Amino acid sequence: MVGGPASISLIAYGLVSLEIWPTAFGATLMAMGQLWRIDRFGVLYEEQKRAGTVQ
Repeated sequence: MVGGPASISLIAYGLVSLEIWPTAFGATLMAMGQLWRIDRFGVLYEEQKRAGTVQ
């Protein structure tokens, strides 16, 4: 996934250069990526539940 390395590099750059915007944007990008992943797992669970493969 593209969001992981991009967000980590933005956070690292922001922390090294002591700038708030790259750090905040990298952290936001990372959080949004994690929320997207959680949403996809929820959709997958609902599909499997509807198909009867999950109890």
